[in-house]
Amino acid sequence: MVVAVWVALGIGVVAATGGAVLAVVHGLSGWRRFRRASSSLTRALGDLAANAATTGEHAATTVDGAAALADANARLERSLAELRVLRRAAGRGRAGVGRIRGAVPRK
Repeated sequence: MVVAVWVALGIGVVAATGGAVLAVVHGLSGWRRFRRASSSLTRALGDLAANAATTGEHAATTVDGAAALADANARLERSLAELRVLRRAAGRGRAGVGRIRGAVPRK
């Protein structure tokens, strides 16, 4: 009977020790996974911040480009208005030349 008690006590000690070792192994594995995830998250947030800064710079460039485009569009409209005036004037000049050429006899 004493042997059965000692065997049961030995099995209990082995089970408790095995459980403790298993808990430590899983705890260390979980800690490593947490650290790996934490470093990945830190890198991802750094990349996100860099992309946000780049996006901000692109947005500023786009706003500047839009202002330049608006100025260019205004200059184009003025140039087109001048072109219309010049074409009307040239048309009147051609009409006068056409009347004169019509009055001159041809060979």
